Amino acid sequence: MIAASRHTPAVEEIFAGIFNRAQSHEPRTVWNLRTDDAPVTACIEEGWLVMSTPAPRDATAEAMLGKNSALPGMLKLTLSKSGTPELCVEIPLDDDESGPLVREAWSGFESLRGENVPGLDSADAPVASQADLLRLCSEAEWPATARGEDACAVELECPGTFIQATLAAHGGGVRAGVQFGGVAESARDCMNATAILLLTTCCAVRMVRPAWEPGEGCVKPGLEVVFSTVPSAAQLAHALSGLSVACQCCAEEARALLDPDVAGEFLALSKTNTGNQHT
Repeated sequence: MIAASRHTPAVEEIFAGIFNRAQSHEPRTVWNLRTDDAPVTACIEEGWLVMSTPAPRDATAEAMLGKNSALPGMLKLTLSKSGTPELCVEIPLDDDESGPLVREAWSGFESLRGENVPGLDSADAPVASQADLLRLCSEAEWPATARGEDACAVELECPGTFIQATLAAHGGGVRAGVQFGGVAESARDCMNATAILLLTTCCAVRMVRPAWEPGEGCVKPGLEVVFSTVPSAAQLAHALSGLSVACQCCAEEARALLDPDVAGEFLALSKTNTGNQHT
């Protein structure tokens, strides 16, 4: 007999609406949402809904970070518990506004498979202003200050060090992110070691994904949470808490890996195959 989570009825109601099916009353915490060549499973883990599908097994750490920054919404390439690459999303179930996030996640899975799913494009959605972002942070009880003309900065909870996340409008949603300097594309050890460190960290931290942005001859590694629509205060609080935990785990190390000598030692100690490494 599978013990049902207290969140099971709410999740069943959401899935019933997405898939136009009758709501099940079976006491379960695992669902098979799609069982074709790209299966998607969903499960409830400690108050979070985790939806996942296998990613190509030959995906390198560097490639996974490069693709993460282009994924819609909260989807992220990460590692499964067995260490194999997977595409997943982690959604908190502790408020009444998780339904839209689940629908957006499913739209993202279907879009990446080539399906034309209505509602994924947020190009016509209103863009959050700086005042909107500051108000949202206040409601989430995370003090913020204006940065530039359209963004804001939030100090993360990282004892012993000062780290800020930047919040800015992202299409019709919001992106909260932290960057750890720049890595020259020619510094292969630095790129690979940093990718492995951030990927490994985000395997253990809900919601947060590792990514990097391209620059002129370099990439800018970091951590982010991206919402396709403007999140609720509770959802933003989860995002900022997740970024805080992730930065506590790896910010100092990520900055150290910008040194090629340190990166080389990291790769040697982790016995990493730099050409095809997942963990």
